[in-house]
Amino acid sequence: MLSLLLGSVVIVPLPACSDSSPRNGDAGAPVRLAHPAWGAPVPAGGWDYVSGTVPRRVDQLLIQGRPARLDRGGGFLAYVPTPRYPDSAYRILAIRGEDTLRAKHPISFATYLARGSLLVDSTTLYPKHEVSLRPTDRIRVGITAPAEATVWLEGSGGTIPMHPPAPAAASRTRPWGIPVTARQLSAVERLVVAHGPDTVRLALPPVDTAPTEWPARLVNPANWADNGDDGEIVGRSEPGGPYSWFFLAGTPATVTGRYGEQLRVRLAPAVEAWVHEARVRRAEAAAEPASPAALRLVLRPEWAELSIPMTSPPAYQVAEGQTGLALDLFGASDRWEPLTLRASRSSWLRQAACRPASPGRVRCVVSLNVPLFGYDVHWREGTFVLRVRRPPVPLPEKPLQGLRIALDAGHPPAGAVGPTGLSEREVTLAVARQAKRMLEKRGATVVMTRTDRRAVGLEQRRALAARHEVHAFVSIHVDGVPSGGDPDRYGGTSTYYFHRHSVPLASALQWSLSTRLELRDRGVRYGNYAVIRPTWFPAALVEGTTLSLPAHERALRSRSFRAAYARGIVDGLERYFAALSRHTTAGRAAPPARR
Repeated sequence: MLSLLLGSVVIVPLPACSDSSPRNGDAGAPVRLAHPAWGAPVPAGGWDYVSGTVPRRVDQLLIQGRPARLDRGGGFLAYVPTPRYPDSAYRILAIRGEDTLRAKHPISFATYLARGSLLVDSTTLYPKHEVSLRPTDRIRVGITAPAEATVWLEGSGGTIPMHPPAPAAASRTRPWGIPVTARQLSAVERLVVAHGPDTVRLALPPVDTAPTEWPARLVNPANWADNGDDGEIVGRSEPGGPYSWFFLAGTPATVTGRYGEQLRVRLAPAVEAWVHEARVRRAEAAAEPASPAALRLVLRPEWAELSIPMTSPPAYQVAEGQTGLALDLFGASDRWEPLTLRASRSSWLRQAACRPASPGRVRCVVSLNVPLFGYDVHWREGTFVLRVRRPPVPLPEKPLQGLRIALDAGHPPAGAVGPTGLSEREVTLAVARQAKRMLEKRGATVVMTRTDRRAVGLEQRRALAARHEVHAFVSIHVDGVPSGGDPDRYGGTSTYYFHRHSVPLASALQWSLSTRLELRDRGVRYGNYAVIRPTWFPAALVEGTTLSLPAHERALRSRSFRAAYARGIVDGLERYFAALSRHTTAGRAAPPARR
């Protein structure tokens, strides 16, 4: 690989930064680009960040003619326009005194169609897969194209203009889109992008407006663990949307449509969801509506269990409340009779009541005298089981005493890498180890999901926490700026939750971390992350800071900053359980029984 030398400055294009620290003090130290990697694809017509390492003796570094921010730790960062197609390289200029050096760092582009000066990323076209929908079903058609272009749909049914999108900062392209019915789309043959004399035409997939319905069962593939799958059967309200359904294996459904690899399934009258085709198996016949037998409520010191014998696993949804939950069972028969099961007045559980809510849907409401802490749903020998967990009652003066806490050191596999080569997996494990020692000093038992550099699967991490009946799960991470992202929008602390009952934990962690680390508070956010989707315990994922930023990477190398990160986690946990102790009944809960 070619090296360029001028004065004492060397630029060596490398595929990526290594995990070792750069040789910033050496006379022959290279300027390395960590992002984008050598030959990596970048978005044409937009902006992207460029980061890496630079010798300290360099006075100024220009990327695409724009100055990079140099950090005293040896890292640099720039946010610049990507090269204009077909120029597939970043231009680098290093300056030391009167010495200058010019070099190029090659990149690549995604699949683009070019006509003269018009450039269109064909990978952003949607829909791009087979579509089978009812004539009146609506579907969105779109593409990413130049902001100053004209975009329309054309075919045997005429043309449908697409309206200009809202402007976006620092980008020469925009996401264009328009909702149409399947009937309209079936008469469309192509999407057209035009700018001046140049025109690009992209063919759209055929649309079937008479989908065949067939009975099915929702299943887990036999080799899901071998493929790195998390083992969940999930559904969405629309293709590509957030998860809104979690299914039991064997749930009956009727397939009513297709969008690429996503199948639409009917779960009850007027209730449908989108499921990946790998989770759907054809059934010999449509299932009969699920009929209940006698309901049973079992109350234990550690949990309460509502058992509903049924003919087949039903589709269900859980709506969480502050002191209880509502369980909707779909595909149920109309022979349900309203039933209310009450506990004693002194119990932590108030009552469970089930009654028909609409055709094919039954709602069971579980009311508690304490905050909702956790729950679990499973199918056991012909019985649908909802188990609700009683929260612990921490000691006000020692809120963590006797509790079990899972610390999840995020990654590997994958994970962010800083400009000088510091890896997320190294940082998160170091922080988790320090937090473990601090928690143990406060009386907690700590379950570590990862104890060395080896990769641990997402399902293994969740299963380990569930097996130990932990009272809280904290996944530790540091953020990375995504390709095309503006670094100035990052650089703070954020905490994510998936289920509503985890919001108090996430809020306590976020307050403590932003206070300890003294970084911008980026808030508590919903996040669709597999490790925080379990329901049996409160779970949160924390992003202490952003590893892609040179100054933050330098801080993450220091033991003091890692200790502050760990202390922020521990203080947040203590804050959460101290608040919980004020809302739970007096006395200590018995140790949880194994499920």
